[in-house]
Amino acid sequence: MPDLIISTYPIFQAPLSAAIDLEGLELPVMTVVTDLVTVHRVWFHERVTRITVPTKTVRQLALGAGMADEQVIETGIPVDPQIAALKDANEHTLREKLGWEVDPISLLVVGSPRVFDLMAILHTLDEVDADLQFALVAGGKDALHQEFQAATWRRTTKVYNFVETLPEMMRAADVALCNPGGLITTESLAFELPMMIVNYLPGQEEGNVDYVVSHGAGALCDKPDKAVETLIAWLEGGGVRLREVAKNAARAGRAEAALKIAEEAWTLLTERS
Repeated sequence: MPDLIISTYPIFQAPLSAAIDLEGLELPVMTVVTDLVTVHRVWFHERVTRITVPTKTVRQLALGAGMADEQVIETGIPVDPQIAALKDANEHTLREKLGWEVDPISLLVVGSPRVFDLMAILHTLDEVDADLQFALVAGGKDALHQEFQAATWRRTTKVYNFVETLPEMMRAADVALCNPGGLITTESLAFELPMMIVNYLPGQEEGNVDYVVSHGAGALCDKPDKAVETLIAWLEGGGVRLREVAKNAARAGRAEAALKIAEEAWTLLTERS
């Protein structure tokens, strides 16, 4: 018999609560919300002992759905603890370790088959007159990896398929170009990494775009000309605007979220014992 159940999936709350009640158990249930902004009401169930939420927006949604104030804890979305450990790592040292050039502005591209116009955007950015290097990660998608490899690039470009070192790459990079999935968005903000968002799914990811843009932590760059305009603006004046966007990302990021959630889970366990 478990002492605590932690759920990270929205539809589990109701059946879990029903099973616990049917068995007459006194068993705490903790829900960890993993959507950043656009959150379905099904996440919120009154039987849950604690629910951790990523943002103030989601906290208000939980309270509006009838959850009590003491049930709702704002923590952020949990990310790999390695992110917190790497937060103060020297980016130049990491670039040397990764085999990147040390000095250029480093654009990390995390690709996906559903990122439309990605190659067009990249080839347009490749024409920008700036000291810039690319790190292109296909995420285990062989067709995209082959497309990256087959392309001709004007500037220094490292091409990867699936990598285990993405946290190190994110810490070493200056800009992330990606879609706004919940995890990659949360990790980018935790790494204080400005985001160039190239595509999004209506609904859940649309809220992530609004969150990043409204906090000044990135820009929607879904067309080649918009991507170029954004990057040039960020790099003008020795990168003054890029540093401002990174500071905004730092304010919006929650690198310690996993630790806070673990501490809350431990509190529930010790309260029960």
